[in-house]
Amino acid sequence: MTLTAIKITSPEKIPMKKTFLIGFALMLKREALDSVGLLDERFSPGQFEDDDLGIRLNYAGWQTVLCDNSFIFHYISGMGKNHELWLKTNEINAGKFIEKWKFDIGYYTFARHEIISLIKHDYSKPIQILEVGCGLGATLTKIKYLWPNSFVYGIEIVERIAHIGANYLNIIPGNIESMELPYASGQFDYIILADVIEHLHEPEETLRRLIPYLKTDGSFLCSIPNIMHISVISSLLQGRFDYADAGICDKTHLRFFTLDSIVKLFQKYTRIEELTSMLSSSPTAKNNRCWMPWKIFQTWHKKSSFKLISMFSGQRKKQLVIPIL
Repeated sequence: MTLTAIKITSPEKIPMKKTFLIGFALMLKREALDSVGLLDERFSPGQFEDDDLGIRLNYAGWQTVLCDNSFIFHYISGMGKNHELWLKTNEINAGKFIEKWKFDIGYYTFARHEIISLIKHDYSKPIQILEVGCGLGATLTKIKYLWPNSFVYGIEIVERIAHIGANYLNIIPGNIESMELPYASGQFDYIILADVIEHLHEPEETLRRLIPYLKTDGSFLCSIPNIMHISVISSLLQGRFDYADAGICDKTHLRFFTLDSIVKLFQKYTRIEELTSMLSSSPTAKNNRCWMPWKIFQTWHKKSSFKLISMFSGQRKKQLVIPIL
């Protein structure tokens, strides 16, 4: 135990601002607790009471900070003989949280690590990043933690979500298709569009208006659902096309894309450097979903090529180099 704690703790690690903290030892200011009240007993015997406390603290203007230079031993965590009861309580209290706050906190607080992995700058660089559809800012928070000199900005269409996130990050509410953008020309090294393109009425127009805000060597980091995934094709062969609450056939999707159509969309304005298939790390992702994050470099004057690696999940990896003419 002691050796593990020594290995994990490091004086170089910096605190990370979070929307809420769960599974940690909390140190609260008396003034903060007095202003928002104690734990909400509707979540008894536990689960989501700490999420709820974090949201109330944010609404009251307080910030929660994770001290990464620490070691917490969390005993059991629902994996013992009462595991089934733990799962049932989690499901019930998740519903209570949504009923109280009118949003699913898991949907808006999940860091997209597969998108973050596409950032290639040195960790000491003062990169500037804009994320469209940032939720409560989990991905931006992780980026700020890994690149402490970075400047991160977010746009979130759901106003109450943006209001909470704005308590600790530079997040503004707005619809990317119609809002005035308060950023400078050529400001960003990266613009993140993680599962956003498919929700837009006019994705091509949105890309066109975002490009001037990228630096000349800037990049779009995107993930787009693949409508040619075997799960969708299988359903079509059986005469079904069923919308769902999440996934490739999400009922809120306005557009659907194949590899060919997404390449054609981005080729109009950018040079495609790499296409990589992977399963989303989103908590709403299922095993039968394939998400394709595209790293797309903004250049107009060079002919180049792009690399496609294992287009569908479960397929043996193969590499194709296709010239862009």
